[in-house]
Amino acid sequence: MGSLRIPRHVQHRLGFPIALLAAACTTAEQQPAAVDTASATQEPTSETTPSDVRGPDAPDATPQLAPQLAAPPTSSAHTCTSSERTPALDDQTTLGASPSEMLQWLGGEHHETLAWRDPSGDFTVDPAASRLEIVVEPPTAVRLLVSNSEDPSTGFCEQVIPSYGDRLTTFDELRFDVRLRASLPDSRLNVALNTTLRATASDYAAGWVELPLEAFSERLPADARAVFLRLGISPFGGAGQLVVSRASNDVNQDFIPQEKIFARFPADSDCRPGFVPFAAGDQPRGVSVATALERLNALDPLTLNDSPATLSWSFSATQGRGCAELGGPARIASLFSFPAHMSLHSSDGQIDGGSDVSISLTARAGAMGMPSVGAAVVLDDMTTAAATVRDFGIQAPLDFSGFDSALLRFSSESQADLVVGSLSVTGVNARSGATLYSVIWSQQRS
Repeated sequence: MGSLRIPRHVQHRLGFPIALLAAACTTAEQQPAAVDTASATQEPTSETTPSDVRGPDAPDATPQLAPQLAAPPTSSAHTCTSSERTPALDDQTTLGASPSEMLQWLGGEHHETLAWRDPSGDFTVDPAASRLEIVVEPPTAVRLLVSNSEDPSTGFCEQVIPSYGDRLTTFDELRFDVRLRASLPDSRLNVALNTTLRATASDYAAGWVELPLEAFSERLPADARAVFLRLGISPFGGAGQLVVSRASNDVNQDFIPQEKIFARFPADSDCRPGFVPFAAGDQPRGVSVATALERLNALDPLTLNDSPATLSWSFSATQGRGCAELGGPARIASLFSFPAHMSLHSSDGQIDGGSDVSISLTARAGAMGMPSVGAAVVLDDMTTAAATVRDFGIQAPLDFSGFDSALLRFSSESQADLVVGSLSVTGVNARSGATLYSVIWSQQRS
């Protein structure tokens, strides 16, 4: 089931029936899961007195583990012990920027609109209490954790864990000790807290801070014990979540269950924790929406398997923003996704239409991978199922009688030197499912 990924902007708001999901996974054309990468760890920072920016080098610090390189360079096996020093604000660091360059987008005011979770699980905007203002004051200290004592210019350190044989990669990290102010217009939240914003890349910094429970008393469950603000900031914008904790040990920042998030920002984006939104004209880490669409359009037309017909497709950008994973350095693979509109037409006339889809790709060191395309629509009203299928592009008559619901699914992805994909409709009832329509293609990459 983990390989079935349904873009939120094409899901029905009523949810995804379990029976439909089970039947779809057993009857629909199987496709490998999209590549995903873990976001960098950010831990809660206790309120401490920071050291002065102009102070001497700090003593050794505990190394921070970062995601493993996709193709890590060969290095001698040794123990990675990070050392901490105080860089000058204009020092160029191994992250690819100086602290002062990063503070140009990291510091100052950040205005966001919150979307609050309602009882149905949807996120809605409350105009009276949705304008979140975050102010990052100038840092009281900036610290650089150097991961490789043998070669500080490397920017990372690899360590072999003898008992497991695994290689762990630690990256250099900048830490900005700041005073952070957070407020809402209803004055229930108006706090100033010391925290640390951490960065292992030149285009992203993140923090985690505890907020007072009383500021959200009307929106929290009765057993709530703590509220945390998870914040990510980049040159392209910020993103974050308000997370509720029911116990002191039930918050894992690497994976936050959806039910623990009771508010998120920005309100018009549903990027996962650890991702930030970007506009179609932005190019985070060299990823260009226009270039990704050109690569897909260059594959047209597609040769259908077991059919003399060909399938033409075209993709165009939409107004929606994409999501970029920037938690780790640009040298490791990061995941990017954005919405697009797809038009389909087959030479035999059996397919003619289109729909909004989600396009995803990975990028490393400025090099983009081949984009993948996905869309899934739950058809839970059988009286309108045939019309919805036709709107998507399938003109062949389909018989939905005897089914309680159906799944319309489109997917295309790269496998070695081929681009493979399928368009299918699966009918589901209480006992089983059946494939009502399916076309498959494989296309040589140019």
